[in-house]
Amino acid sequence: MKRVFISALFLFLVLGCSGQGDGTCPDERPEPVVLYSGLEAPQHVAARGGTVYWTEGSRVMAGSACGGAPVLLAEGQNNPSRIVSDEEFVYFANDNTSGEVKRVPRGGGAIETLASGQFLVRDLATDNDRVYFTTNNQIMAVRKDGGSPSALATGELDPTGIAVDEENIFWINAGTETTGGTIRKMAKSGGRPTTIEELGPSTSGTSDHLVLDETRGYWGRFDSHQLRWFSKRGGEAGVLFGDGESDLVPVDLVLRDGELFFTAYPNMGDGVVMRIGTRGEKQAKLAMLPGRRPQGLAVSEAHVFWVVVDPGDRSGAIMRLMR
Repeated sequence: MKRVFISALFLFLVLGCSGQGDGTCPDERPEPVVLYSGLEAPQHVAARGGTVYWTEGSRVMAGSACGGAPVLLAEGQNNPSRIVSDEEFVYFANDNTSGEVKRVPRGGGAIETLASGQFLVRDLATDNDRVYFTTNNQIMAVRKDGGSPSALATGELDPTGIAVDEENIFWINAGTETTGGTIRKMAKSGGRPTTIEELGPSTSGTSDHLVLDETRGYWGRFDSHQLRWFSKRGGEAGVLFGDGESDLVPVDLVLRDGELFFTAYPNMGDGVVMRIGTRGEKQAKLAMLPGRRPQGLAVSEAHVFWVVVDPGDRSGAIMRLMR
């Protein structure tokens, strides 16, 4: 009976709870709302259909985009961090010195380990066939249906964010205070990686996430407090947000329908959730978060979701805002 109950509940979550044709909820309000609270050190969030997924403490959780009781997908994990989903599964990384990449059905069920013994898994990306991820010095891939992980590139310098398009893999090498970082790419079919932008030394690192459109990539640089872009062909790059005087540090970003959504917080003060067009137009501050730091971000057809964390005790919540 318990298995039937969980399956029925997840069918409810995955199909959406509102009954609204546009994906909105019955209690919609124009201001941000706390969707799930009392979370233990939440980190990242993903959204698909009417369901929100997130990592916190040692657990992977799911809940309706309209609120209600959350459901446990996985427990006893070792610092689960980045999380992504496709039509069938939720994929997540256990970010530690013996890191793992795992998946669990969106409707709940058996947890499968796709890769283990990986040192410091930082970010994940997927296509139809494979999961791609960064470790402390490698670019890795593993088939979604199982098999041994393969190293696509080795000897990289602290790779963080990773993203893929139909033909290529892109990633950020954060670098160090003395050795400059880079943005690199290589063909999915194999071959040698190439550098498409030299970043220079970094005093505080880069965003752990990277997003792509048809011609550009977008990422955040912590030390210059900027949201930046680069040409996927190389040769061109620039600043999309941050004039060198802003104290906002971009944390996570999502590209949806030609707009970039990102979370940011200053060294001291209030965190924000922002939106900006891919050419710098339509800049807007969507939410102010007094005394709290926004972390992971997800965007669905109808909503923006983000993780907010209290910098003191690391407790947190999932918040929601109408797009």
